[in-house]
Amino acid sequence: MKNLKIVIAAVVLIVGYSLVLGLLAVCGAWLISGTRLDIYDLSVVFRLSVFVCILGLCILWLAHGVRKGIVNYRVSHIMETDGATMEIYALLTNRVDKARGAKARAMAQLSLASYLTEGGHYKECYQVLSQIDVEDLSPFYQDEYYNVQLYARLLDGDIDGADEILSNASFNFERASQREHNMPVLHTLGVYQYAKGNFSQAEELLTKAALNAPTKQAKADCFLYLGLCYLKTGRKEYAKAAAIEASWQVRTIYQKENLKKLMKLVEKAYGYGV
Repeated sequence: MKNLKIVIAAVVLIVGYSLVLGLLAVCGAWLISGTRLDIYDLSVVFRLSVFVCILGLCILWLAHGVRKGIVNYRVSHIMETDGATMEIYALLTNRVDKARGAKARAMAQLSLASYLTEGGHYKECYQVLSQIDVEDLSPFYQDEYYNVQLYARLLDGDIDGADEILSNASFNFERASQREHNMPVLHTLGVYQYAKGNFSQAEELLTKAALNAPTKQAKADCFLYLGLCYLKTGRKEYAKAAAIEASWQVRTIYQKENLKKLMKLVEKAYGYGV
């Protein structure tokens, strides 16, 4: 749905700009001809100008999308094979530097902060987040901004900081939980409850997140924590099943490391290999 809205907005903008440029071309042609062009000639100029503008803007838009897609693919590939390397941060920092406008820059910074979190660079993540003006983000990404903040604090072991963020941005987490694409916030809230020792609540949230996970990588994150919840509540059979399920879904080097840790804990609970 979100991607459809982006496409519709892009089409509207392209058509709108093309119509304006077409009118400007008509005015220019009429003046250059010494006002000798009739209605038919001007309509031909208008239609041709609009067509050329639409074609040109579409090519530019598609080229931008292709370049962005190549960078995203490169980042995803590196995360799977090598983790959050300096090359990833260089690619994402370059996107921040080249962003046009406050909104585009805020979006690029939010993406950078998210990868810094996954790479364990929490101090740098906090610095990037502090540079973002939340008002420059759409409501959806405002919620994501606080979600990244909370997740970073949890992974950093700063439970007091996590409590403060959740308290100050309770409206954003409630709104994000009600969205159609709510897996990221459900997962983060599940991790929060796990960190607080509320394993039943954590299990409920993580199970919902797993059901709504859009990718295998996202689903793996849920099952890795679900396995820990099951171990904490003494259900080693469920923990084993969660570990096996996660093994089919893991993608990044960090997930593979966490899977190894989970499987060792399951082995310890059983007293033998999984």
